[in-house]
Amino acid sequence: MEKNIDLISNLTIGRGALILAMSCNREEEEIIKAILRKKGFRCAATEIGGITQKEDAHSKLIGNIMSAALNEKVIEKTTREMHAVVHASLEAEEGVIIYPVSASVLFKVAIVRNAEWLCVTIYGQSGFHKLTGHERCGLGMMHL
Repeated sequence: MEKNIDLISNLTIGRGALILAMSCNREEEEIIKAILRKKGFRCAATEIGGITQKEDAHSKLIGNIMSAALNEKVIEKTTREMHAVVHASLEAEEGVIIYPVSASVLFKVAIVRNAEWLCVTIYGQSGFHKLTGHERCGLGMMHL
């Protein structure tokens, strides 16, 4: 007997960000964003892919996440809100980036917030070579 799983009724910022980061295509992404917005969250998603070099992987990842958060109006351009994105991104990054070498990455990033908290989730694949990549996930939370 099959039973349905309800991932939406007890939606938190972290769960919402995880679900959004794991969306498989734009259609799923838009449906999940609509659900999150209906529940009062602000949200954005972006994708990051390519070969990262240890020297610039960190700054490129943070810059991409910051741009998505600002462009989708998840945050305002204030020190407090930009600071929260940076710290949540750093925490999420720990789960997905391979240091200290270059790596092949393909990530989906979700940024979700309410009035008090902001979450960044990074989900996807990374490896020392594109043929050796495997799934990774990182989640970071920061109080606004």
